[in-house]
Amino acid sequence: MKITNIEISKLEPNQGQIKGLPTNPRTWTENDVKSLARSLAETPELFEARPIIVVPNGDKFVILGGNMRYEASKMNGSAEVPCIIFPASISIDKMREIVIKDNGSWGYWDYALLDNDWSDNPLQDWGVPEQDEKGGGARQYP
Repeated sequence: MKITNIEISKLEPNQGQIKGLPTNPRTWTENDVKSLARSLAETPELFEARPIIVVPNGDKFVILGGNMRYEASKMNGSAEVPCIIFPASISIDKMREIVIKDNGSWGYWDYALLDNDWSDNPLQDWGVPEQDEKGGGARQYP
């Protein structure tokens, strides 16, 4: 797949505007977006490696994966962002799968390893959640 830079004004968050594709089920806070905006500004290479996933919808593109990166890019004043364009012919079932899988979080942080080998890095700034009282990280799902 080819990465294409698209004007940010041509992108739309997934808000259920495609029939059969529900609104993006992931939420975040303004602080989450600020943290990601800072991360994108500090490490643009990572954004190039993980572009926004879009599908054409009229004269715009609906975001299937990367709604938060889109918001962070707007916060940074970006004129365009790296995207992978899926064809308009992609099935609704495949779009739904992409939306959920792109938001998925698998695995757990090894806090002992982080404490021993990574503690000299700004881990929370890099998106590592604080350890909870049970010894694990914050979970996305209840």
